[in-house]
Amino acid sequence: MSTTTIAILCISALVVSIVVGSVKKVNIGILSLIFAYIIGCVLMGKPASTVTTLFPVKIMMYILTVAYFYGFAIMNGTMQALGDRIIYLFRNHAALLPWGIFLGAVIVGAAGGGGQMAVIVMAPIAFSLAKKANFHPLLAFMATVTGAPLGGITFWSIGGVATKSIAESSGIDADVASRLVSQQSVTLAICQISFMLIMYFILKGHKVKNVVIDKPAPMEKNQKLTLGLIVGSVALIVLPSLI
Repeated sequence: MSTTTIAILCISALVVSIVVGSVKKVNIGILSLIFAYIIGCVLMGKPASTVTTLFPVKIMMYILTVAYFYGFAIMNGTMQALGDRIIYLFRNHAALLPWGIFLGAVIVGAAGGGGQMAVIVMAPIAFSLAKKANFHPLLAFMATVTGAPLGGITFWSIGGVATKSIAESSGIDADVASRLVSQQSVTLAICQISFMLIMYFILKGHKVKNVVIDKPAPMEKNQKLTLGLIVGSVALIVLPSLI
């Protein structure tokens, strides 16, 4: 069986796994593993032990560790409280509210939860503000989805961890992998900010009128502790690279 045929089968299996998993609410990873053994053992004639060794255990552990750590911040409302406070800072500058949503998505994503978590946290806030301030909901959507991945690609969040781990597993030196993530972050920042700027003026974000935003409730003790742990963990990752 040719390499091209195997590649096509793998891509097709991945697409089928995503579609079936999404429709039937079945874990996509489990479906992908089943297809991996079918293609590897049945079609390619590889022993099961060989297929198993190809599973990226190190990358998976990195992603699971980061996801579980920051998952607590989402479950106890810390990320929501952080997003509320960022938006509140822009209460007297209505024209900057879309950028406040953008910044909120960046910070929540960069706080470690990743782009998807940032969207989950910021989307309800964004659409609520769009309704209150009477600006286009598409602008609220764009501010969220352009800011979230920008924060989620930092090398301590899920996106950055996954990218760096995949690069290292491909034989790339750790320092080179870190530079690749940094370069990717800069490139993404230029693209996302430029696109947001264009949509900001097309959808007349600069004409947004003032709106009353309630002051967020004080953070609970466990939320403050969680935020402190996040700041501390990010500092431990970032500071050594700056010294």
